[in-house]
Amino acid sequence: MWIKLYRRMCVQNLALAAFLTLAILLTPPVDAQGAAGAEALAREAAALDEGPDTPADQLKIMRSILDRIVAEYPSSDLAVAVLLEDEVAGIDVANLSARLRQADAAGVDPLVACLTNALTDSPGPALDLVAMIDAQGRVTGLPSLRDGGAPNEDTRARYLAMVGGLDTCAPLPMQFANGPINFSITATGSISVDALVADARANSATGDKEQRLPDGNAATEAALSLDRRAIRDLQARLLVLGHNPNGVDGAIGPGTRAAIEEWQEAQGKIPTGYLSAAQLEQLRLITQQALDAWLTEPSNASAYEPPPPIALTPGQMAGPWNFTTRCGSRSRLGQVTINGTLLVSHAGGSTYRGRAENSQGLRGAFSGQLRGRTLLGQINWGFPVGRTQFEGRIADQKLSISGRDANGCAFSASKR
Repeated sequence: MWIKLYRRMCVQNLALAAFLTLAILLTPPVDAQGAAGAEALAREAAALDEGPDTPADQLKIMRSILDRIVAEYPSSDLAVAVLLEDEVAGIDVANLSARLRQADAAGVDPLVACLTNALTDSPGPALDLVAMIDAQGRVTGLPSLRDGGAPNEDTRARYLAMVGGLDTCAPLPMQFANGPINFSITATGSISVDALVADARANSATGDKEQRLPDGNAATEAALSLDRRAIRDLQARLLVLGHNPNGVDGAIGPGTRAAIEEWQEAQGKIPTGYLSAAQLEQLRLITQQALDAWLTEPSNASAYEPPPPIALTPGQMAGPWNFTTRCGSRSRLGQVTINGTLLVSHAGGSTYRGRAENSQGLRGAFSGQLRGRTLLGQINWGFPVGRTQFEGRIADQKLSISGRDANGCAFSASKR
């Protein structure tokens, strides 16, 4: 096996890109519920994929959902596929990353750039304007001011200039069709896009807004940016109302989705299993008293607010670690899985050193820096492999690491 891999490296001119780095998954195999949770998130992301016409903001939502798979189900096959940028639920993750980089490089939104250019010579007060866009990408009706006050002469002049700017920039990009756009302009002429533009992008131009995106959907929930603490709060509130999410653990899986659907149906809402900002606020209002009572039980309080992350002291970090590295077909090494051990010692401050050995019989010298809960390191395997750099994050409640190396391989490690 070593000889075959060595030949592959030679053919691909990868003498310095080697058999691995520290580590992937010694955590136990993901259970059925965890796998289902990862698959549910993958389906959420895939539902937002509209091919080449997918708007940039919608691509970012897809990426955030895929990142949740890695954060919430790190030992799942789908998490590894995301890290390796393989295909996930029909999504070409490598292509998604490339498109997001292109969107970032493009900088200013074309609509904002056009409006800024059209209004360069139109000084006036700051305004916030909302316009409805038809199926052809043109303004329908008169745009409205979000400020309900009576306009003065200067306001009217700038309003007319802004409406003229919209006509100049028409037709607008089709991701804004059949929905509202909102932009604000400062007294100095700087234009910024607010959340209504993101909403319009997420809706696409292929149908009626209310039919395509009901009140709660993957996009509205992604916009909430729920962290693990917020998800535990959500799960606890559903639980006290009798909708069991199958645990208060800070990870949204099939149980939490089913509980949200039950609550939505009980409230007379479309049972999508996803929340909007308005629904979450309503849930919080009607459950606060019941939640306070539930939290008086110590075990409930512990689940709701788990202990702080394990302190990463030299004593915790030093010692033997087991690691696994998984390289996909798009990695520099081709598809291969390598296991190994790492003996770590503290070298002062945030620096650690040690020895590494892998299942291919290679031995190397490890060195790394701990920055917060991120470990930046490298293993020098010697000739002909050379150095392999890696970066991984250490989990909050257990001594395990997950990340990627310079060869495009995913890894995880667990302390023995």
